[in-house]
Amino acid sequence: MNSVRYIVKPWLKKSIVISLLIILINISMGGKVAEAATSTLAPGSVAGTTKVTLTPLVKGDTFRYVISNTALGSLPLVGETVPGGAVAYTSGEDISGIDETTNKYLDVYEVDGSGKVVAFKELTIAASNIAAPVLSATPVQAPGSKAKSVKLTLTPNNAGDTFKIQVVSKPGKLPGIGVKAGGKAYTSGGDITGVDTTSKKYIDIYEVDATGKVTAFTEITVTAESITAPDLKTSTLAPGSVAGTTKVTLTPLVKGDTFRYVISNAALGSLPLVGETVPGGAVAYTSGEDISGIDETTNKYLDVYEVDGSGKVVAFKELTIAASNIAAPVLSATPVQAPGSKAKSVKLTLTPNNAGDTFKIQVVSKPGKLPGIGVKAGGKAYTSGGDITGVDATSKKYIDIYEVDATGKVTAFTEITVDSNVITAPSL
Repeated sequence: MNSVRYIVKPWLKKSIVISLLIILINISMGGKVAEAATSTLAPGSVAGTTKVTLTPLVKGDTFRYVISNTALGSLPLVGETVPGGAVAYTSGEDISGIDETTNKYLDVYEVDGSGKVVAFKELTIAASNIAAPVLSATPVQAPGSKAKSVKLTLTPNNAGDTFKIQVVSKPGKLPGIGVKAGGKAYTSGGDITGVDTTSKKYIDIYEVDATGKVTAFTEITVTAESITAPDLKTSTLAPGSVAGTTKVTLTPLVKGDTFRYVISNAALGSLPLVGETVPGGAVAYTSGEDISGIDETTNKYLDVYEVDGSGKVVAFKELTIAASNIAAPVLSATPVQAPGSKAKSVKLTLTPNNAGDTFKIQVVSKPGKLPGIGVKAGGKAYTSGGDITGVDATSKKYIDIYEVDATGKVTAFTEITVDSNVITAPSL
């Protein structure tokens, strides 16, 4: 700095002299530069980088930066030339070559069109300002064991670290080193549900230390071949309309899709994937139709596939058939009708399929649904040959006959239509 000499008249008071000197010195030095209007540090978009969001004091000014391992000894002055090696910088760009221990000083200069200093800020980089490193071992995707799921095989960078994950709809910002991780705890190989290939296709994977702070991070895009098919929208089992059958009421996820099924004596080892071809031998199926060839002990697994127009899997559900889902068998011996001993009555001769079983009956006005095996029977107890009153040939002409075990559960069922010729006349 050039020396400046001022002549002060001796008659000026001492206090005035001091004030004038201070003002003149400040004018001659130009003063220390002002800080930039805003300078906000954040993790960069690539592992190991940081970035700064800057607003210039003067519209049209640009920025340059220098990374240093020591704090600046003295601040630059307005109008000075920036140091050699300063890097041109656009607000928000990634900055590499920094760390939180050594090269942690980021000197940012605002410069005018002539490259002269207008404003300045020295920023000290913390670990939280640096984007966390990636997982060294690439996460391995595989289909999960639940509907609409995937699983990941993960290996931590640091022994003893664990993982947290988060399913997101769009790529997010990288977390800083040492920040608290979001998401939920995850164990390598576990199911991750709620993923798809459109709106929920990104998984953020955080490696965290014992305090839950981020040590590494990787974001993956879920692949279609790793996602198990979603559940069918609705799938309700019920006894079929013929003894020994079941049926399923189904609603497709996608309008216009159709269904196919496979009966098996073993649960499926792994769930099908979206877009796969259904197994050979799968039977075309319309919701509510009877399905035969099933039972509650061996052939009890019903694999139902929703398929698109190309026969590719859209959704899936494996249903396990219970006895109550299977229409009860008929009475082996046909019930024999005869006139009752009371007015407007009939009597039945019944023989149970199983020794020790008894009967319950119910007079109804229209044919009903077949009961499932093992369900509680309706109606009232009946002994073969007893009178059944309240029947006629028009509105009360059906009798539901339940064979039941000692606990009152259905073992067989037959519905008969009363023969008008065997109904005794009503009373006058």
